[in-house]
Amino acid sequence: MSLTSSATLTFYPLSLRKEIDAHIADRFLEAVWHKALWLMKGGIATTERIDEAIRMAFGHRWAQTGLLETYRIAGGDSGMRPGAEMAVD
Repeated sequence: MSLTSSATLTFYPLSLRKEIDAHIADRFLEAVWHKALWLMKGGIATTERIDEAIRMAFGHRWAQTGLLETYRIAGGDSGMRPGAEMAVD
């Protein structure tokens, strides 16, 4: 049986407002990958600690609520607006 058969893969289609290169989840993974490399190159964290942080910290949260929902809830009445206003490109 092929690893790429539909019996072994689960796809979840997302509708986006605009077409982009790559998948939306890949964009998030790339951002996390770059931060992980920065932590490793700076001697701040080992690969094991980075993986552990991802699994034990936001991995649990994001599996239940997602990134933005987590911040919306944490922001209380203000929601995620204060944090979003501080965001930079």
